[in-house]
Amino acid sequence: MNKDAIKSALSAIPTGDFLEKSKELLGTIGYRSELTLELSGTIHDFFEEFPPLTPNTKTEQEFRTHAESAQIILQFTSDEITDDPQGTLFESASFDKGNIKSFLFCAVELKDNTYSRTKYAEFTREINKRLFAPTVILFRAGKRLTVAFADRRPDKTNEDRDVLGQVTLIKDIRLNNPHRAHLDILSELSLAECVKWMNDNRKPKNFDGLLVAWLAKLDTEELNKQFYRKLFAWYEWAREEGMFPTDENRIIEPEEHVIRLITRLLFIWFIKEKGLVADTLFNKAQIQDLLVEDDFNNGDSYYRAVLQNLFFATLNTEIDKRGFSTGSYGTHRDFSHYRYKTQMSDPDRLLELFDQTPFINGGGYMTPMEFQRRTLS
Repeated sequence: MNKDAIKSALSAIPTGDFLEKSKELLGTIGYRSELTLELSGTIHDFFEEFPPLTPNTKTEQEFRTHAESAQIILQFTSDEITDDPQGTLFESASFDKGNIKSFLFCAVELKDNTYSRTKYAEFTREINKRLFAPTVILFRAGKRLTVAFADRRPDKTNEDRDVLGQVTLIKDIRLNNPHRAHLDILSELSLAECVKWMNDNRKPKNFDGLLVAWLAKLDTEELNKQFYRKLFAWYEWAREEGMFPTDENRIIEPEEHVIRLITRLLFIWFIKEKGLVADTLFNKAQIQDLLVEDDFNNGDSYYRAVLQNLFFATLNTEIDKRGFSTGSYGTHRDFSHYRYKTQMSDPDRLLELFDQTPFINGGGYMTPMEFQRRTLS
């Protein structure tokens, strides 16, 4: 799957008509259909068209408060999946909201820029409880897109109804600069990849096979397993190939060096994704100009001047107390002060970037050192 095409389709969403741009994004990953339902886009009309068994609930009122519009993008029915992995699913000539053997794709615009996972799950259930087919919802909130999918199973006491299961979210996809992992997931959910999965796992190429493929690809446990398999493979490579500092007073095995690096990076990346660390610090094109060129290309200036200073002197020191070490023997091992100034070509700019990160070691939060200690134990 061409991830550049997905990235391009995402970048067109923030300013365009959301319904049309959503359709283009789905088409990019292989989901095309003429089956749709034309509505005005208002929440009132959507809810009139799809009334719930129990109306005017608290969650419905909450959804009305936060949703700007809600529309059906398209319907994929279960009659056939062509052998062409870019083909479409089709069954009838018109939209059929009673067809449970189909996928529905919905577009919902929200008024605010940020929402919690809990809110997205509530909104997803609010829409799904009105529909009888598996429904994929594309939420646009500011310049971010969230894709939501709720598992369904038959009601044991009423065969005409489904019980909603777990809600899976691909949350806060940055439309202008999507994370590579988000592009990977969208690519994995493409029709081409789902057909390939059906073939590899000997599943029927119909609605049931497609549903199983989606559930498998959205299985968070399996996604976690894939992540840790890749992480462990990198750990084994780094342990064998890496060159590590020596300490005459203490022998540290390569395994511990690598684990330290991984845990520090995981902690920093986690808070970066929360918007607490400047993205520039992880952008090679932007950060290399702030470091001494020879040290950046041939040495370890990025690790020392950026990562070590970020992990120790930045996170463990209050902003108004941050500053460079004097360079004397007594302060050389003082990790509460910035070090390696000689490896920086623009120290002032680096400090400005570090100042975007708050003081973490306080207020009951787990400190970076505690995070590392627990991981190593």
